[in-house]
Amino acid sequence: MHLRATQHRVIGFYYLDSRMYTVDKLGDQLFGRALRLRLASWILARGERKFYQSEPVSEVEGGISNIRDELARFVDLGMVVDVPPTPNDRRRYYRRTNSQLWDAIQVAVDSCRESEAKTGK
Repeated sequence: MHLRATQHRVIGFYYLDSRMYTVDKLGDQLFGRALRLRLASWILARGERKFYQSEPVSEVEGGISNIRDELARFVDLGMVVDVPPTPNDRRRYYRRTNSQLWDAIQVAVDSCRESEAKTGK
């Protein structure tokens, strides 16, 4: 799979058995929803830095309500935690945890990169 982070978006594709798949197709088929893998990849790439709820909207091409739903799912899974707000700050912040579930995301991302290296794309 070819996965590269641009300044504003996560874009990618991969080849499997001579067929090209997009990150969206892989995310949809493997993770149930294309946005879930895009958002997880974005969070993983950030490391443990906190981020606010609407920050990934333009970078992973997802609506705020969809992002909110996926972040709630990641909180339920223990993959991210809500960061307590500071006084006078209305943004909702999250931080990635050390959950072993991130290993699955890393494997998916690495698989995409391996495929990219093999195909030269």
